[in-house]
Amino acid sequence: MKKLSIILLLLLPASLYAQKFYGGLQGGLNATQVEGDLSSGFNKAGIVAGGWVQIDLTPKLWSGMELKYTQKGSRMNPNPKTGELRKYVMRLGYMEMPVTIGYRAEDWLSVLAGVSYNRLVNSREFDNYGDLPPQETLPFKDNTWDVMAGGRFNVLPKLQVDIRYAISITSIRNLPGQSLVYIRDDQYSRAITTTLFYQIDW
Repeated sequence: MKKLSIILLLLLPASLYAQKFYGGLQGGLNATQVEGDLSSGFNKAGIVAGGWVQIDLTPKLWSGMELKYTQKGSRMNPNPKTGELRKYVMRLGYMEMPVTIGYRAEDWLSVLAGVSYNRLVNSREFDNYGDLPPQETLPFKDNTWDVMAGGRFNVLPKLQVDIRYAISITSIRNLPGQSLVYIRDDQYSRAITTTLFYQIDW
């Protein structure tokens, strides 16, 4: 009985604050790259749009879930100075479902970390001459997973800026060969995302 009382006392704050449930819309931009391709740098821009919900577990701790469409990929632009005349663009569209846990370090700042399930909905690769022919491409995986970390800043009572860095822990597609090196094996996504979170009153 004593142990049960202690457990109830520990769970009571979370049960009280768990009633604080809210959500809204989000929109922003990605800067992305793909490890394992021929380009480097976060040169591919993409849109982010969707919704979010959040629940307070304690005064300092919260958990959130999102459903959003996001564009990722990579881009290599021609560079006459280096003699590279080819343009290459990998354009990927995903429906993503991130689950995050956040900690309010200050009234205006939360730090967060999480994991995201991603479902591929469209893909395209093209260069100076148009879409790459099927025989020159490899299929992308339909399902991938990311891990992420970042911060969220309050700028207005119902508006926040969310900045996070995400990396894929499963490859977006396999490359030929049996290398055991993480990057050389396959292709992996990287994204720096800046998003506005707007809270809607229920």
